[in-house]
Amino acid sequence: MTLTTDDLRIIEGSARLADLRLARALAIGRPTDIRKLIHRRRADLAAYGGLVRATAVGKRTVDVEYWLDEQQALVVCVLANCAQSPAVHRDLIELFAQHRLTMLRECRLIFGRRAAAKLWRQLGMPAVDDEPAARSSRDDLANVDHIKRFLATSTIRRPGAQVQSSVLYAAYRTWCEATQTDVMLTQTMFSLIIAQLGFAKRQSSVMFWTGLTLVNHLTAVPGGDATGRLL
Repeated sequence: MTLTTDDLRIIEGSARLADLRLARALAIGRPTDIRKLIHRRRADLAAYGGLVRATAVGKRTVDVEYWLDEQQALVVCVLANCAQSPAVHRDLIELFAQHRLTMLRECRLIFGRRAAAKLWRQLGMPAVDDEPAARSSRDDLANVDHIKRFLATSTIRRPGAQVQSSVLYAAYRTWCEATQTDVMLTQTMFSLIIAQLGFAKRQSSVMFWTGLTLVNHLTAVPGGDATGRLL
């Protein structure tokens, strides 16, 4: 089961992953067993930061759920010693890296390049040469136009409609392959631009984008300029 940045939640100032979400990624037969492991090793996990607990109401019982930060999730992944542990360990590293990049991107959009550069240093990211602002702005506009073309050909704006975020991104990847576009954005960048274009998220057991729905673009993808543009 693939982990995405939609699985993360900001709690006490840091991105955290729910214990059961990690258990399912590890393919633990009884997901709640991960809580027993966390409870047994809570002293070890607390060495990496405060162990966040919350009340979880199940079908018959009231339990304690844990929300793990990056280091705690990596440690639990190793302690679980499952067949999926190596793969999930790699996924966790990439997941939290994507989250940091998303934070930086949103910081730049909201507060500007200087604030993003400061946050970059605070996050311990590697030193890089400052990219010219003009080039960055051109790239940003090109990416936005790219997503607008996808939305125009593959979605319809409709009040009350919604589409699961992972499904929308999968449709976008299919559209990129069908149109043989030179650009295919990551899910993090894709979601950031969708939000920038004014679509809202709704959190349920999974993440949804509201206000739009997919149309059937798998059997025929129009060439040239799209008609009936959405944006």
